[in-house]
Amino acid sequence: MKNWILSQIDFNCRANKKIIDVLKLNDIRPKRCIKLLSHLIAYQDMWYEKLKKHIEFNIAVWDTYTLVECEILNKQSWSHWQNLIKYKKRDALFENFTYRNSAGIPSEMMLIDITKNIFEHSAHHRGQIALLLKQNKIEPPDLSYFSFTNEDPVT
Repeated sequence: MKNWILSQIDFNCRANKKIIDVLKLNDIRPKRCIKLLSHLIAYQDMWYEKLKKHIEFNIAVWDTYTLVECEILNKQSWSHWQNLIKYKKRDALFENFTYRNSAGIPSEMMLIDITKNIFEHSAHHRGQIALLLKQNKIEPPDLSYFSFTNEDPVT
């Protein structure tokens, strides 16, 4: 299970990077694409900070960042999540983690479920970005997991 999560973290980072690369290559950059990309990267960082028990978050989930900032934040997020999961014992993935939800109410969720939530949330927003790219006559990148399995690892 740990290896699956690590591979999903890699996939997530590389899929985000593909979107960043497409946006950097085009003069037309739909603002909503950058807003959604900023959000999905910030969302995964917010969860990392919750898991590290940080009270104050370094990043706001609906702020808009530049493409350069998105690229930096994406790579930092990849590194944070890789290190967090890599050094967890298998059993820790199934332990309940207590946090406060967006309404401030104490909640619990297993670490494995938090990671699944992040991956699904990111895929949802990458789908929205791909649609916006198409609507703006920009060919979206191949964001399938199959294409990921044939690429070089993240460095």
